[in-house]
Parts: sequence; structure tokens; C-alpha cells
Amino acid sequence: MAVSGAYSINPEFSDHLNSLAGNSQHRACASRLAAGQQVSVDAADHTMAPVIWPRDKMVFGFPDVNAIEPGEIVLFRHDDRLVARRVVRKEIRAREDVFVTRCESGERQDVTVDATQVLGRLLFLERGPLRIPASELLPGWVTRLTTGVTERLGRWFRGA
Repeated sequence: MAVSGAYSINPEFSDHLNSLAGNSQHRACASRLAAGQQVSVDAADHTMAPVIWPRDKMVFGFPDVNAIEPGEIVLFRHDDRLVARRVVRKEIRAREDVFVTRCESGERQDVTVDATQVLGRLLFLERGPLRIPASELLPGWVTRLTTGVTERLGRWFRGA
């Protein structure tokens, strides 16, 4: 992820930026998002497959955490890495909003994220020449279900 350019920081986000002081890449990413700019992050592994594949570019914008709903994909810092996960539910714990997130592949544990840790909200995905709006990215379980049904119907029609 290359981060450059001049930008001003949303004052409401400055405390969160201070918590990112240990990692300049995370801080630059958060600064750009807080300034209203979009940030492109390359998918590095297959944990969000079959929805997002390695080398897909995920483009995030600054999140209105009050408007984030289950089903959306968010960017946050976890174990000193930038992580993208789908929100499966929103809860209130100790008077604070938290999001329970899950990877699409199901091979990693759910991660609970404080609303203040959310850096970005997925706007769209770039896969080669395609630009896919986040609203059109179905959850992984739906993709797996429809793929399985399509394969079974294909075998049935072919008489296999």
C-alpha cells in the first residue's frame, strides 16, 4: 500500500491516530481515511475467499461507524496488521459499540473490534479490469451455497 500526498486529519479521529504511532503504514492509512481520501489495500491471503482473493484491491473510505451494518466489510488493526473482515453483528459492551467480525473462509476465529479501532469501510473491490461495489459482494456462505447448488444442477442436467 503506497500512501502519499497532503491531507488534513479529522479532529475526531486524532486520538485514534495517536494510538497508531508505532506503525507508520497504519498511521498513514488512517490519516488518509480520516482526511476523506480513499485507501487501496491489496488482499494478501485467502481468508476472505471466495469473496475476495489474493491480489484483489480493496478500496476503503472513512467509516461512519454508526452507519456500519452487519454484512459490510471493514478495515481495522489487529495484532499489528491491517485486517479486513465482514461484520457479522454489532453489539454494545460497556456502553461502547463493538463489531464482531469474521473472515469469509471460516478458517480464523471471529474478532471483536471496538468501533474506535475501525479504520475504513469497504467501498469497492478492484479485480483486474472489474470494479465491484461493496454492496454487490455477497457473503462467503452465500457464494459457497450458490456455487454448490449450481454445480449440482449442472451435473443433474448433464445426467451425471
